[in-house]
Amino acid sequence: MKKKMLIPLVLLLVVSLVAIGCAKPAPAPAPAPAPAPAHEIVTINIVGNPIGSIGYRMSMACSQLIERTHPWLRLNAMEGLGTTANVYNMLTDPETWKGSMITCSHIDYFLASRGVALFEDTGPLPEVVDKVGLLGNHFIGVAGLYTLDPNIKTEKDLVGKRIALGKIGQVAWALIQTTVLKEIAEIDCQIDYLLPNTATQALIDGKADAAGILMVMSPDATVMRPPGAYTIMEASGKTPYWISWSDDTIKKAEATGWSPYLNPRLIAPGSFIGVQPDPLYLSYIVNGWAMHKDYPEEVVYEFTKWYIEYSAKLGEIDKVADTFAKPEWLVSGIKKEWLHPGALRAYQEAGIPIGE
Repeated sequence: MKKKMLIPLVLLLVVSLVAIGCAKPAPAPAPAPAPAPAHEIVTINIVGNPIGSIGYRMSMACSQLIERTHPWLRLNAMEGLGTTANVYNMLTDPETWKGSMITCSHIDYFLASRGVALFEDTGPLPEVVDKVGLLGNHFIGVAGLYTLDPNIKTEKDLVGKRIALGKIGQVAWALIQTTVLKEIAEIDCQIDYLLPNTATQALIDGKADAAGILMVMSPDATVMRPPGAYTIMEASGKTPYWISWSDDTIKKAEATGWSPYLNPRLIAPGSFIGVQPDPLYLSYIVNGWAMHKDYPEEVVYEFTKWYIEYSAKLGEIDKVADTFAKPEWLVSGIKKEWLHPGALRAYQEAGIPIGE
């Protein structure tokens, strides 16, 4: 009986072993996909404004933040001569400048296309729209003059006076004021081109009767940040008085085609630090980053995507960047035709509307 039971068990074991031997081996696990090659580091020189200016401070802040937050894009912040000088160089020496990011004012499109100010020697350059592509704004503000003399109310009171300004290539610190005084109002006065901070120091030291000044603010004027020059004024303990553009100068600007450049903005009494008991007119300024439109679109697109995402965090590095806490402010006042194609694509994908 036991033998009869053993035979089927043996046969069952043999069949099982044969089945196991005939079974296909389990497939080897698929190899893990090779890691994507690391993107090579791309470094762009960002040529800003003179040391101490808003443009220089913003370029330094962007350089620091992008190194912490972007895997391969880097910005090498460098001192420059100002927005208008940067645009002039990009248009007249494109081979040298087409690989750099520059600070650029909206007003520079007017100056270049009209062939005035720094562009007098080139004549009108309407191709500025096809060559210089904005990536986004980096500050908005109002520019003008201030004084320690309460009797100086408007530019008309500066006849025979000495004016201290920034570098001539700086729209907000020198070029606007020079154009108002010399081209529009035709005031007989002496102008010294220094630096923003040293211009204010000259005013404090009695070496100038008025100095160029800029107040940075958000587009809706809810956030205002005084520049470093004003910090120097506050430390001196002296009381500055703001100087308004006169009604006559504003009307003359309209009659002679300078109004888009003067861009007067009415400031309500008491809006600014210092003595400002009356409404006054100053020039509304918008500056941004720009690159030559021949620069590769993909890199510009990558920078602009980063800028949209991280611009609100720039205020952690420099308080002046608080004026750009909202992505839509990055394109405030920008015409679509001014934008670099890579930047335009980034804003469109982000759903941020652009003006025509």
